[in-house]
Amino acid sequence: MGDIQTTQIVNFCNDYLNIDNIDDYCPNGLQIQGSPNTTKIITAVSVSANIILQAIEEKAQTILTHHGFFWKNEAPQITGIKRTRIKLLLENNINLLTYHLPLDIHPLIGNNIRLAKTLNLVNIRHKNKGGFYYGEFEKEISMPEFNKFIDDTFKTHSIYVGDSDKKIKTVGLCTGAGQNFMQQAIDLNLDIFISGEHSENNYYLANESETNFISMGHHNSEKYGIMKLGELLQDKFFIQHKFLDSVNPF
Repeated sequence: MGDIQTTQIVNFCNDYLNIDNIDDYCPNGLQIQGSPNTTKIITAVSVSANIILQAIEEKAQTILTHHGFFWKNEAPQITGIKRTRIKLLLENNINLLTYHLPLDIHPLIGNNIRLAKTLNLVNIRHKNKGGFYYGEFEKEISMPEFNKFIDDTFKTHSIYVGDSDKKIKTVGLCTGAGQNFMQQAIDLNLDIFISGEHSENNYYLANESETNFISMGHHNSEKYGIMKLGELLQDKFFIQHKFLDSVNPF
């Protein structure tokens, strides 16, 4: 494994994920500057004190996450928990790179396409510039079987509403807080819509339409894009990579 300038990683990710052409709720790219060189990168869904401490133990120079700092409508003051996290990064000279919507919608490694692939869907298509994906199973399965498949595959405890006797073949999805895309699944007459979160209205939409709804947890729905990006960087730059998961049911 090698040693690469951190700016090369940043520039590659910025270009590959096309961040200049995607409006977002946070700054994408390098959020906290640390070591000028990287030999080991840690990927995680979200930055947290625990992830940073594990990165320190792993002697990593760079952390790459889907959820980082400096969200719109977030208080700009660096106090409390945010201060503690940033202090750990700065004291240990660790870079923090974050890619949010550009990673959700990327056609090759994005969270949506990776979830669709992990579900083994075929005939995969997308709408809304990659914000909404849909496809189908080769064979239909029962709703209880589908629910168990989600829980076993993603190690989660999902919540579903709708017709428990329904057979599932066509599937729509949007990872994370994508529950408001459910109407598009209804318009396409899909059997079920999957998201990471749920709202009160999803209950009524599922019970008043032919489309069931399942919420699998924001964190669990968005592991696969950041993992794939880390693997891509490892292969391209010959650096070490490790994905750190969190036991997060939400």
